[in-house]
Amino acid sequence: RHGSEPLSGARFDPSDRRVVTFGNDGIAMVWATRSGAVISRHATRGPLHRAEFDANGERLLLVASDRLVRLVDPTDGHLLRTLDHQDVVRDAAFDPTGEHIATGGADAWVRRFRASDGAELGPPLLHHAALTTVAWSPDGRLLATTARDMSTYLWDVASGERLARFQDNDRQMCGAMFSADGSMLLAWSNDGSTHVYSVATRLLAARLPSERVGHRFAIASPDGLRIATCGSDGRLWRAPSPRELTAPTERTAFVNDVRFSPDQTQLAEVARDGWLTIVDAATGRRRHKLEADPKRANRVAWSHDGARLATAGTSGSVRLFDAATGVRLDEFTFGEQAPQDICFDQAGERLVVALSGGDSVVLDLATQRELARIAIGRESVLSTTFNATGDRVAFGFWSGKVIVADAHDGRILATLVGHEDAVWCLAFRPDGARLATTSADSTVRIWELADGTLRHTCLGPKGTAREVTWSPDGRRVAAGSDARVATLVDAERGTTISVRGGFASAVYAVAFSADGRELHGATWQGEVATWPVDAVAAAMAARPRELDAAERITYGTQDAERWRAAQNAVDALMKTVALPAERVAAIDADRAFDPMTKALARALATGSEERPRDLATSAWAIVARRARTPAEFELALARAQRAHELVPDAGEYRRVLGVALYRTGRFAEALEHLEHLDAIGPAATHSKRVVTYVFAALAHHHLGAQAAALEALALAEQEYVELGARRDEDASTPFLESVRRTLATDASGGGAKTR
Repeated sequence: RHGSEPLSGARFDPSDRRVVTFGNDGIAMVWATRSGAVISRHATRGPLHRAEFDANGERLLLVASDRLVRLVDPTDGHLLRTLDHQDVVRDAAFDPTGEHIATGGADAWVRRFRASDGAELGPPLLHHAALTTVAWSPDGRLLATTARDMSTYLWDVASGERLARFQDNDRQMCGAMFSADGSMLLAWSNDGSTHVYSVATRLLAARLPSERVGHRFAIASPDGLRIATCGSDGRLWRAPSPRELTAPTERTAFVNDVRFSPDQTQLAEVARDGWLTIVDAATGRRRHKLEADPKRANRVAWSHDGARLATAGTSGSVRLFDAATGVRLDEFTFGEQAPQDICFDQAGERLVVALSGGDSVVLDLATQRELARIAIGRESVLSTTFNATGDRVAFGFWSGKVIVADAHDGRILATLVGHEDAVWCLAFRPDGARLATTSADSTVRIWELADGTLRHTCLGPKGTAREVTWSPDGRRVAAGSDARVATLVDAERGTTISVRGGFASAVYAVAFSADGRELHGATWQGEVATWPVDAVAAAMAARPRELDAAERITYGTQDAERWRAAQNAVDALMKTVALPAERVAAIDADRAFDPMTKALARALATGSEERPRDLATSAWAIVARRARTPAEFELALARAQRAHELVPDAGEYRRVLGVALYRTGRFAEALEHLEHLDAIGPAATHSKRVVTYVFAALAHHHLGAQAAALEALALAEQEYVELGARRDEDASTPFLESVRRTLATDASGGGAKTR
């Protein structure tokens, strides 16, 4: 949690390993994205309205409601330098390289600075009115600025020449942004419009209106084909002509499930507010919005001919709709037995409903009769599916178990055990001989149904693997994931063919085209993408070469056995070796790996997680004993410093760092941590205060402050008395006596000072 004041925003660093949050309290906090630990904080005098990392993540730019732009070290929060304006700074931004900074202020000046030393680059550029935004082109050669005089300027950065002045509205300009390829400039204003300009011709290409208050932000897709605008309404446009692709965004609740129609032309999604929405997949236009459940809609399923939809919700009912007209066709109620999942058979004549009471039922939709009841137990069901002939039905459970049953008489035919977490989706191969399952354990598994054996386990990206589907020829499997990727698997060999990323949210639906040559993916936010199945193979054929270890991890083309061996090695090292650099060194020294496995393990270890508690514990195991080598003490210091960087406010980590600094002879630095309130405050136990005061006494002693050393030792003895009284023990201790003798002996010149 950042604080009690509202946040203005958050930004990731280029590696996605850190995020900075900033808000009205004037504080910028840098967090570790994996652990949620605070890395650093920096406080300003006024509300912060912008924060940005440079391209290397080495500097953090902060813009507050004053005349200064602050450059901060994100690792410890200390101020590197400030850049001044004559009036309040409105905006600032790094160029794409992170070497230069542009700032704009209420003084109407645009100023350019070198980030490394703060030197100003050329004279200020005059805009004639208070600025609102500065934006760099992707190549760093152009600068766009907007101002309150209803104008947008385009500048040549090198010469400072103004290339164009755009003024096609009668209200204040709020912001601007270049498209990813730099060919378009988007500028939005308070008059309810976004203007699209051609950078090459300096002409207005399109004006995108808003029916309500106006646009607060606009962005172009990476391919430059679409533009999204948001504000009081949200819209998607085809660029550069202003033909709208989607109606104003009206989602009012989290989407629980989304499914492609069998021909991939439509999307159906159900949300927590109980509504079913049917959307045109090509244009994004909404066709129907229907009440799926009075309380909350959890599941949606298409019939295989795409003519009907079924929904299930928490009110205990299943509803059937005509997909073309939106008319409700039927409703089945189950009382307190809430439907957990639903699925049509291939012919669309039957529907299987998994119920929370421990049974599942197969319904005849024509007669509304119950054809079979399957006793699957009281475990929660997450997924269910029919095979192509409709005589088998499979269920996936929260526990990771899979059950296959006879759809006619309800007999349990097989129980498949292997997943280590919840099974989110299942799909029979078109011939019904195999079953593919996806799980929260990040795997796609393929089962042989003739004997119930596990045929292949394919490790996907970290995150829950959700939707799964077979290609029409049964040779490939595709899966969507919470990791915002879609994975394509060779079902014959059990290897990953490719991983398609770039999605903005979790991929909830995947589907092959009828000929199997294309794969479609959709996210819970309604984003849709289509790509060739053999795109990776085609790209590699055009530029044949071996992928390096990082690319193999990114694109999922590594051998499954090598991947698992590398992952297991890194997991084992994470239990005993604290720093990623140490893990890499351990892997380099291990001769048991073949070169490819070692390269994979090395890449995984480089980006492996840092756990503050493990770092501090392993450091303390070294510094707690005096009989260690200098190299061991330096290693412990590195671990302790990293733990403190990750969680600066933890007194326990500060205490370990102080002792490590003492062991390495950095006595003055050790005292800064040993005497800090975090280390000796109310949260510390008596035993930990004893340790802290003892090492503070020894550090003072080495610095020649004998009175301070004796005072710290007296505090240690007082804490030990309290500790002994609580344990009903004698307060005397040989340890404290030895420390007192050390102080007395060294002070009298009786021997060399020891650590």
